[in-house]
Amino acid sequence: MTPAFVTVPWAPTSRRRPRTALDRPRLRAALQTPSTALVRFPALAPERFRHPVDVAATRALSSVLGLELVVSGFLRMAESVLELENMSTGVEVSPKQLPKLHASLSRACEILDISPVPTLYVRQSPVPNAYTLAFRGRAPCIVVHTSLLELLSPEETYAVLAHELGHLKCEHGLWMTAANLLVNLMPREMSEAMSGYILRWSRAAELTCDRASLLATQDARVVMSMMMKLTGGTKKYADDMDVDEFVAQAEKFDFLSSQGPFGRAVRNAMILASTHPLPVHRARELKRWADSNHFRSILAGGKPYDDEERKILT
Repeated sequence: MTPAFVTVPWAPTSRRRPRTALDRPRLRAALQTPSTALVRFPALAPERFRHPVDVAATRALSSVLGLELVVSGFLRMAESVLELENMSTGVEVSPKQLPKLHASLSRACEILDISPVPTLYVRQSPVPNAYTLAFRGRAPCIVVHTSLLELLSPEETYAVLAHELGHLKCEHGLWMTAANLLVNLMPREMSEAMSGYILRWSRAAELTCDRASLLATQDARVVMSMMMKLTGGTKKYADDMDVDEFVAQAEKFDFLSSQGPFGRAVRNAMILASTHPLPVHRARELKRWADSNHFRSILAGGKPYDDEERKILT
């Protein structure tokens, strides 16, 4: 089942909101030292925030007879190779190695109620990217490329780490790892047989993990800014980018791609070719959830750090 994105009519309007800069001080302060600026979610259940499209896609994928056995068999062969590759070609983050990055990951784990903290590797690459590998029975790991760290602010990098933790929180492990390996490592005949099912699921799962990112940052503009920069950002022009304009771009795309069968065909072709939803769709879906009573109710149930916890975490 292809993810069902709701189309929002778009038309030029003179009532565009004024350009506003990202308001990051609250999140920045919370990343530097535990405070009441952010709340955490003890015993957070994945069902509380999973995107309904993810729920439906996971159910459909699990119903394909024999698919899980085939994927599990392939991953058992690949897991040791990938573990050694990350260890030999990346830098493992720890309290003594890139400590600020480790603290950022630890903070997101505290807020999303994830334990233990997964292993984090930084690998040299000109392509801004991050991904998670989680094998059954083995410790999961997150890999972040150097170009992503250079492109994004510390707050936006934190949003990326929280997104990847969303995969672990929702136990996306088997299918998520298969999706990450699908294009480059699986034999061609195997990938053609499975790609339709796995890629549809992967796109749906990303929407859930965007919600996890919002729960950890508690600032929709930071998450949408991260999406915008990974779509077409540069460090040189970062201060000239506008999140509101990016969301308006999503509405414009919806309007134009819904005009007649050709526009819909082009849009569907772009969607089906990717492991992720279209960037403009992700930003729009995230904003809608951030404005919803559903998100507000989860946030209202969060627990502030008390004084004793702040002393322990500092």
